[in-house]
Amino acid sequence: MAFVARHVDGPDADELMRLCRDQLAGYKRPREIRFIASEDFPRSTSGKIQRHVLETWIEREAN
Repeated sequence: MAFVARHVDGPDADELMRLCRDQLAGYKRPREIRFIASEDFPRSTSGKIQRHVLETWIEREAN
């Protein structure tokens, strides 16, 4: 799964998937793309995105 911070005039999910098919090997392609506002990404005090929090969000949705 890919989390993407999208701008108003940015590409949509279909365009991104098409780009991934053209540019990435099959095992590197995301199965799903989710758009999140850049200010909604969970960040540490140093500003890095907290991947484990995103993984927790995915697990909660699955249950």
